[in-house]
Amino acid sequence: MNDLIIREIVLGDREQVFNLIDTVLGSLDRKDFFIPYSDEEKAKFFDKSYAHHYGAFEGDKLVAINGIYVEDDSIRDYYDILDIDKSESIGELGGFLALPEYTGRGIMTKLSEKQLELAKKLNINHMVATVHPENIGSRIILEKMGLKCFNTITSGGGYLRNVYYKKM
Repeated sequence: MNDLIIREIVLGDREQVFNLIDTVLGSLDRKDFFIPYSDEEKAKFFDKSYAHHYGAFEGDKLVAINGIYVEDDSIRDYYDILDIDKSESIGELGGFLALPEYTGRGIMTKLSEKQLELAKKLNINHMVATVHPENIGSRIILEKMGLKCFNTITSGGGYLRNVYYKKM
């Protein structure tokens, strides 16, 4: 993993980002482990007022991504779910995608650590994440980052999810 470069995703990475998304989602055995991006979410993917994404690159090849979502309708729901004062900021850690041949190498943990550093710089007070209860790999990463399972919900799209939380 020493030869991987971790950096923020930029507009110039657009083609690789969407190719990675298509490749990973197409290879999932359990399609319910990842809530697909809507066309609206894809259109806002590079908008920093919506999300900040980091990527892991092997040379020029994008092999993994994740993001902190800072403005999304679903984030507003967490104020009530977690009983958080609306004057505080919430970020959602998500979009964990790695090419199949790069899983199990600690890459997502490194990306998530960068996201938590960024969350502090962005003055995010609370971090949430959702993951399918049977997605053990993602659960382990979130728990390593200090997030604790708070509740289990069914999203508006019918996806079963554990809600993880951490006060920053």
